Amino acid sequence: MNFIMNNYMIIATALVVLIGLILLLQTKYKSLAAGMLLYLCMTAEDDLGGGGTGPFKFSAVLTWVYDKLPPLAKLLITRKQMNDMIEYAVEQMKLYLLTIKDKETITKTVIPEDE
Repeated sequence: MNFIMNNYMIIATALVVLIGLILLLQTKYKSLAAGMLLYLCMTAEDDLGGGGTGPFKFSAVLTWVYDKLPPLAKLLITRKQMNDMIEYAVEQMKLYLLTIKDKETITKTVIPEDE
């Protein structure tokens, strides 16, 4: 007990540094995962298609991203955070796909196909 009382400043500093390091690593790994998720969502959409396969696609993306992340990232990123990141990537994918469909519609309207 004397050791703790005599060295409380060193212990407190070490805890602050450790917490900061954990938060820094968590941010790094979340950024890494976010960069992969849009591609993985597009791959799942292409592989599994539509028609009620949402839960299967979600599971596939979750499995793929966890396979690609370092082991420490799996400890630092919570399941809830990963779910939220996947949901965000799905929304981005939907916006992207709508943009492509709009471009295709505009192109077909403005530049009619040769008959």
